[in-house]
Amino acid sequence: MSLPQRIERRQFGRRQTCLHGIITPRGRASEPCIVRDVSEEGALLEVAHPTWLPTRFHLLLEANGFETDCEVMHRTDKAVGVRFVPPGRYPA
Repeated sequence: MSLPQRIERRQFGRRQTCLHGIITPRGRASEPCIVRDVSEEGALLEVAHPTWLPTRFHLLLEANGFETDCEVMHRTDKAVGVRFVPPGRYPA
């Protein structure tokens, strides 16, 4: 018996990555993260304490200098899924 396939609801597919980033919440200390996947409109960020992050923050990816504001769309105990604000800015 095979497992059911997850339905991809995102408009743009995500690419698996392992990029180091810096999360900078307004009025708080910066926090390192690892970008586990990314698309034109968002990413999955692995962080030590995702519940401590505010709903919006600034993200810098060290490898390519990409910077954007992010909005948290969902949280797990190890990661946050974010959407880039404004959307569609990550280089292909």
